[in-house]
Order: sequence, then C-alpha cells, then structure tokens
Amino acid sequence: MLNMTDRLYAKYMWLISTIYDAGKISFENIASKWDKAYINDLHQPLKLRTFHNHRNAILLQFGVVIECQRGTNLYYIDNPDALEKDSINQWLLDSFAVSSLLMDNRSISDRIMLEDVPSGRYYLEVITTAMRDNLPSE
Repeated sequence: MLNMTDRLYAKYMWLISTIYDAGKISFENIASKWDKAYINDLHQPLKLRTFHNHRNAILLQFGVVIECQRGTNLYYIDNPDALEKDSINQWLLDSFAVSSLLMDNRSISDRIMLEDVPSGRYYLEVITTAMRDNLPSE
C-alpha cells in the first residue's frame, strides 16, 4: 500500500499523464477517467477543488503548467517541454505510464514477462547524495 506522500505523487503523475496523453480534455472526462483509474483505490470522486489544488501542486513540484482553454473549458499542458526536455520529469512520466499499464492488466499478469533491470532504488540515494555534496568515491 502506498503511503500518503507516494499516493499524492502518484495522483499528480496520473493527472499529468492523463492530460498530456489527451492533448486537451475536459474536467468531466478527467473525472470519468479518475473513477476507473487503478490509482483511485479508495474509489473517491475527483472534485473540482481537489483538481485545482493538484494543478497548483504539479506546477510547484514539477514545473508543469496545466491551463484551461477559454471558451472550450478544455485542460492542456501549456509547457510540454517541461516533460519532453526534462529528463527527470520524462523518466517519472514514462515509469508511471508503464506502472499504470501493468496495474490495469493484473488479470493477465501470468502472461506478461518482465525483464529484470538494474534498479536505482538501492544505490541512487547514496550516489546522488555524494554528487550533491561533492564527496569523492572510495
């Protein structure tokens, strides 16, 4: 089970991914997709106020601007370069997309073969801390 922070980041990535993949999308369609999303494991509807709070948090955390097109009330990513040219944001979005696809297809998990890949989860924190603090390797 995800902790509160992980759950929030997963919601942000889901929202970014949903809007980015759609190009332009209404809040009603976002809310409908949310109702069916695996990440909505508590089965709570997406409220407009929550959506706007997430938009603001996404801007602060990832630098991704979600705008609303006047007249059509369709939401879109105003600065797709924040996803396409930022390697960390792109990696996060790609990782979330794969994770989402796998979670949505758990019913056929016995037919999906995944390759073991080197994981940063064990060493990434140590390496990035050393780099940030300019510590020499031993």
